[in-house]
Amino acid sequence: MHMSEKESEDAAHLLLARHCDIAVVIPTERTPAPVDARFAQWPVLDAPQDLLVPAGHPLAARGAARLADPAAEPWIASPDRLDQDQLMLAACAAAGLTPPVAHEANEWFAVSALVARGFGVGLVPRLAPLPPDDAVVRVPLRGRPCRPGASSRSSAGAARRSRPSRAVWRPSARPRP
Repeated sequence: MHMSEKESEDAAHLLLARHCDIAVVIPTERTPAPVDARFAQWPVLDAPQDLLVPAGHPLAARGAARLADPAAEPWIASPDRLDQDQLMLAACAAAGLTPPVAHEANEWFAVSALVARGFGVGLVPRLAPLPPDDAVVRVPLRGRPCRPGASSRSSAGAARRSRPSRAVWRPSARPRP
C-alpha cells in the first residue's frame, strides 16, 4: 500500500485516473458531490473549526464567537488551492461576510505565528496542532453559519466505483472574492 497526502480536488482526479483506489477527501465546491455516481463516499470525521485570535484580542475572553464577529479585521487564509481555504470561504459566505484576506499561509504553525503577532485572525480545525508557545486563543464558533458541516472540517472516504466511467470530472473555477 502507498499513501500520499493530496488536496481533495487532486485526490478525486487520482481516483478517476485509477492512480489510487481510495482517498480521504474534504468535501468542497471543487470535489465531486456526495451523490456523484462515480464514487462511493462515506463520512469519516466531522471536526469543528475555531476562530484563532491573538491573546488579548477582545474575542479571546469570550466563551464563543460568531464567524461574523471579526468581519472587518484582516484574515489569515490558506492559498486558494487548499481545502481549508474553500471551507473558510464557504463558512464565511454563509455567515454573510467576505473575509478581508491580508495574508496566506500553508501550514497551521504559520497561521498561528501570523495570528500571534497580530497580522490577523484565522479559522483552524480544532484538531490541528498549534505551537504551545504562540500567544493565540482558539475561540469556538457559536451556531452553524451554514449547512451542517460548513463550520466544521468534514472528511469523507471516497473510492472509485468498480464499473468504468467515461465521465470526466471538471472542477468549477471560482474566483477568490
